[in-house]
Amino acid sequence: MKDYMISVSYIKAGYISVKAKSAEEAIRIANEHIDECPLCSDETYVDGSYEIVSEPYIVETDTQMYEKGILNYCPEKTNFTKEDKT
Repeated sequence: MKDYMISVSYIKAGYISVKAKSAEEAIRIANEHIDECPLCSDETYVDGSYEIVSEPYIVETDTQMYEKGILNYCPEKTNFTKEDKT
């Protein structure tokens, strides 16, 4: 059997601290500087946000690119062993 590279996405949430005179101002400042906001160190996974790319063409392309060294990722290994019986 072959290892396939399957793209997944999920949401993590956390907190940042913004100095301001009010909550409204803090939100405005954060939104104005969204590209500069740090990733949160206290992040937690948002339940139900995990998604798997389900288009075979994308999975095949990503797998080929990974095998050729074009995608430079270290994928998380799964331990799924049950084969599809269809």
